[in-house]
Amino acid sequence: MSAGARIVEGVPDDQLTRAVVLYDEAFAPKLAPLMPDTPTRRAALGDALHADRALAAVDDDGVLLGLLGYHLHGRSFASSGTWSQLRAHLGVFGAARAAGGFALFSRRPQPHELVLDGFCVASEARGRGVGTALLRAAAKLARDEGLTQIRLDVVDTHPRARRLYEREGYEAVRTVSAGPFSRTFGFSSSTIMVFTLR
Repeated sequence: MSAGARIVEGVPDDQLTRAVVLYDEAFAPKLAPLMPDTPTRRAALGDALHADRALAAVDDDGVLLGLLGYHLHGRSFASSGTWSQLRAHLGVFGAARAAGGFALFSRRPQPHELVLDGFCVASEARGRGVGTALLRAAAKLARDEGLTQIRLDVVDTHPRARRLYEREGYEAVRTVSAGPFSRTFGFSSSTIMVFTLR
């Protein structure tokens, strides 16, 4: 990773707005069909992201370069937020659509594993080792928690991310077709990959 950048547990409070923007930019193809209006979507994400369930890469000035969300001890980085929060941002019908969509993407860990559920690096920080450092920090977190496996999903439209996972020792275990949702969410399939901690 570039000199001066470091990994911290949790998204710093003064970087929460930037975290929402980075997450939205990374996952807009999945999120836009559920919440089409960008300002509204980002406001809803502000309620739905749990800062204490992410590893963050920050530079010398504390600016967020990337983050890696995870699901641990019954809580995940990304959720749909509460029904009342969704309804306040999206109305009843919009909230129902968003809640249903979030349910499609929800992944729960088995007792022995850490599930990664949101990985994004700022465009200006790509190619600087930020993603690699975040994945290695996730492996340390899993070991510290006494877990034996890390699991993630990668869609077919992110081959660069998949290559990074493979370089770090993740192995593909199953590919699932998006079926009728492929046109809506912009990808044809999702591959489940696992990293076994030794």
